[in-house]
Amino acid sequence: MANKITPLGGGVQKVELDTTAVVPIGNADTSRVSKWIIHAKMGGGSPGSAQPKKAARYSGLTGSDLIAPVYYKDTDSTEITNTTPITTNDVYEVVVDGCDLYFDYTSGASGMTLYCVPVTG
Repeated sequence: MANKITPLGGGVQKVELDTTAVVPIGNADTSRVSKWIIHAKMGGGSPGSAQPKKAARYSGLTGSDLIAPVYYKDTDSTEITNTTPITTNDVYEVVVDGCDLYFDYTSGASGMTLYCVPVTG
């Protein structure tokens, strides 16, 4: 299987990852403060890792120009450094004001699914 993004309604995206790639998610909202809530579900004992990254909306930036932001664990508000990828089941918040969100995924044998929910304020 290859990486797959399925719209679920209301802007929510189901992102199934199993192949190493940079996967574009997009912007939660271009007109106001926005973030993504990411509910991560690992596929098994070797899910791989997904590093959130972002770039200014409409910039066309790719590859090494993408920036790994500090993001947060929603369950206890723990700040996660920009060098730590998602590797466990949990809910995370990534602020993306004026930026597009990407996941730099490194594959593992069991893959992972990320449910990406846009939040605006």
